[in-house]
Amino acid sequence: MRILFILSIFLFLSGYVQAQEWVCPNPEDTECDLIPDIRLSKPLLQDPTQNPEILGELGVSLGTPNLGHGPLRVVPTDNYICGTDTIFSPGGMNECPDGELPRQLMKQVIYRKVGDVIDTYERDAGTMTYHPTHDHIHVDNWGTYTIREEIEGVDDPREWPIIAEGSKLGFCLMDLETCADPQFEQECEVSPGQWVDPETFPNYGMGGGQFNCAAQAQGISVGFLDIYHYYLDGMQIPIPPDVCNGTYKLVVEADPLNFFLEEDETNNVLAVDVTLTEQNAQPTSIVSVEGPTTLCPGETVELVCTFGNEPLWSNGATTQSILVTEPGMYSVSSATDCVSATSDVIEVVYREVEQPAASALEPICQQDNATITVENATGDIFWYDNAEMEGTPIATGASFETPVLGSTTSYWAVQESVFEGAVENSEPYDNTFGGGAINSPQFNGSLILNVLEPVTLQSATMYADYTGVRTIELTTENGELITSVDVNVPAGENKVEINLDLPVGENLRLGASSSSGQGGSPDLFRSNSNISYPYGIPATVEVTGSTFGDSYYYYYYNMEYKKSDQICVSAAQQVEVIVEPCGVNTEEAYEANSVVVLPNPAKDVIQLQFDIVSAQAVDIQIINMAGQSVYQQQLSAFSGKFDQQIAVDELPEGVYIVEIAKENGKTQKKLILQ
Repeated sequence: MRILFILSIFLFLSGYVQAQEWVCPNPEDTECDLIPDIRLSKPLLQDPTQNPEILGELGVSLGTPNLGHGPLRVVPTDNYICGTDTIFSPGGMNECPDGELPRQLMKQVIYRKVGDVIDTYERDAGTMTYHPTHDHIHVDNWGTYTIREEIEGVDDPREWPIIAEGSKLGFCLMDLETCADPQFEQECEVSPGQWVDPETFPNYGMGGGQFNCAAQAQGISVGFLDIYHYYLDGMQIPIPPDVCNGTYKLVVEADPLNFFLEEDETNNVLAVDVTLTEQNAQPTSIVSVEGPTTLCPGETVELVCTFGNEPLWSNGATTQSILVTEPGMYSVSSATDCVSATSDVIEVVYREVEQPAASALEPICQQDNATITVENATGDIFWYDNAEMEGTPIATGASFETPVLGSTTSYWAVQESVFEGAVENSEPYDNTFGGGAINSPQFNGSLILNVLEPVTLQSATMYADYTGVRTIELTTENGELITSVDVNVPAGENKVEINLDLPVGENLRLGASSSSGQGGSPDLFRSNSNISYPYGIPATVEVTGSTFGDSYYYYYYNMEYKKSDQICVSAAQQVEVIVEPCGVNTEEAYEANSVVVLPNPAKDVIQLQFDIVSAQAVDIQIINMAGQSVYQQQLSAFSGKFDQQIAVDELPEGVYIVEIAKENGKTQKKLILQ
């Protein structure tokens, strides 16, 4: 009998078998589809040891027995989904064009009994995806799991309010256990008090009992079950901080999108009581700071309360977030139905940048210019000719000589100061807190870090067993190099200058190239005990773990971070240059007012127009902000109307002065090229 059963398994997996042993749901029928029936194991969900709770999280262990008349079997196709595109790729596909993992379309194999023969046919059944952590293929959207609050009179648990929700679950479908094992029989309850008996259960073992995580061999045989335990990736429900201890319903659903054909589609939802006991804890932090707290004049920072729903801020605000525009000390208190909390005090500091103080000016005559001087310049001074300070500054420096003016004109000065970025060191400060050794060649680890604002890793204490150059590398989670630097690391314990810029990013890897040491290893000390992640600088850098787990710390101790320098600009100071006639004759005033430069701003060519009443020598120049003449044209004994195009397409973008110099004075007009 054992030999015949093994032969039957082989023939089933090949898709065709003599079937005297297999029966239809109605045993008198000789022709039918043998369809699976996936259910959910209730005892497993009710076992607290298999569904452990910690603050902010509930682990879930989910069992899915097949108690139908046919096996659940899936097979992959050669079609892959990338975004909204379907791509035919025989032989496999490692990644999509955008670098994401592709989803592989799959089929459900349905077994059909016709007399004494069983054949198979296939139907569409969703997708499967490679899971890099587990190193095998998962059937997508196999289950969902939520914590809900039961509503009396509402029968469908899926309509109860959600308290906490896990991600859509992907399973690797396999025959992990048999329902005939006494240890698991209660996970396979056929009806109240009735379990699977392999001697009497219809079609027990159909499918072979050998399904596994290989792409071509996934499924659940009749009378077998798959289990995904709480300690596997994705089997945890995050619990929000405002959820109180108490009794709720843990609701799980298999095949929520009904991808698979089953004998009974109504038994895929299960709700069991779950009592939370670890959630009424004081949160460690209830404020998210959305930006730096040391600001330039005019800047703002948003503070967000991340806990409770009735926040009260120290400035009297009751909104979930506040926009800080003034220096001061800020905090918030908030509460849920079960616990209240008050945040740490957050100090917001504003840099002091003095507004420029310009010297008082005496009125000037028409066709004259003025010199404006800033008396309190401690940083760079920039001058503008518009209150909005748009475009390129027309001048820089503490003193500014205006062009020749024909009427009263205003200018605006701002002062720019550079503040050195703060330098901070982070734990662990040395390697004395635990054991460790020089890393072995096959275990060249890296630190995993989140960089929340750009910083420079200036130095670190490193321990080496010989002097030599090491290549320090920062890579992405996928191993792509972001930046690196070669540093000389002396033997023994030393502070090593690194100066590696760390850009903003999540799950970055800070390590050392294996090729920069001897024998395929950087040969640097790493710790392996008494490690307590995270390390780093609050709101700047978080070192969250290592690529070989939380029991190891790699290479870089007493890391010295320097924040970026901060450039702040003062409020603008307006300076008015008053222009008076001062006896300018009518002819000079007329000639000065007749100068026209069009268009302005310009790009390729300008039209220059002016009138000269009395014949005289005229010098036309275009002058850049450095005082250099970039165009010149001289006229002798000219009078009348001048109207001419001048090509400026070869001049750099910027601010220029068009100057018309005559025997009886000169006129200047500003020209902007863009």
